[in-house]
Amino acid sequence: MTKEKIYRLSPYGNCLVVNGVVGGNNNQIRKIKLLVDTGSSYTVIRSSLINSIGYATQQSLSSVKIATAGGILNAPMTRVSWFSCLGQQINNCAVVAYNLPSITYMEGLLGMDFMNNFPMIIYPQKAEIRVKLFNQE
Repeated sequence: MTKEKIYRLSPYGNCLVVNGVVGGNNNQIRKIKLLVDTGSSYTVIRSSLINSIGYATQQSLSSVKIATAGGILNAPMTRVSWFSCLGQQINNCAVVAYNLPSITYMEGLLGMDFMNNFPMIIYPQKAEIRVKLFNQE
């Protein structure tokens, strides 16, 4: 039997914002606000936030090329202990560390690398995401 859980989003202009949580070194936990971005291949979290919970973004796994309004740039890919959003958690999760423009109050972007792991439907008009849950029977 399949059920779904509805997660309410916060409108921000024509965009939608969702709450997430990231786990840092030494059991640090940080609640964050993320822009739902189906145009982003990667989940992005501010470099300053990643550094503040005990990770060294200058010692990243690798770097990835990302397209921004200002052009293409390289950004570090870092692993965090875990990342949780929309009731789903990924342990040892790879995220891009990049400082978004300071005019946004978000700490990052929820990208397709996370959303593709879980069956979900986004309803922009209702400002909600429905995540399918599967019972273990």
